[in-house]
Amino acid sequence: MNQPIIQKMRNLNLIQTSLFKSLLTSVIFFSLSCSLYSQDTDADGIIDVIENSSIDGDTDTIANISDVDSDDDGISDSIEYGVDVSSVNFALDADTDGIPDDMDASLGGTDLDSNGIIDSFDPIDTDGDGIADYL
Repeated sequence: MNQPIIQKMRNLNLIQTSLFKSLLTSVIFFSLSCSLYSQDTDADGIIDVIENSSIDGDTDTIANISDVDSDDDGISDSIEYGVDVSSVNFALDADTDGIPDDMDASLGGTDLDSNGIIDSFDPIDTDGDGIADYL
C-alpha cells in the first residue's frame, strides 16, 4: 500500500531535480550572455571605452553608452561608427581594461592616437573635426 506513495515521491523528486537543472542552466546562459556584451552596453558595436560612459552627446539624458543614436540625427551609431566589428570577440579581455583583445593596442597593432584601441577600430571622423561621426 505504501508503494504508490513512495513512487509518487520519487517522481516528484525527479521533477524537482529536472526543474533545478533547467533553472541552473538558464542562469548560467544569462550570465554568459551578459558578460559577452558588458563592454558594449547598447550593443551598437562601439565599446563603452570609446563611447565614454559619462558623456551624453545629444543631451537627451541618455548616456552615449546606452544611446543607440548618440547625436540624435536619426542614423544609428552602429552605421555612423563605420567600422566592421563582426570579427571581434567581445568576450575576451585578458587585461580587463574594457577593450576586447581583438581591438586592444596593448596586445599589438598601430595606435597613433594613444587611446588604447587599434587605429583600424577607431570611429570614423569624415570631416576631420576630431569628433566621431556618431556624435
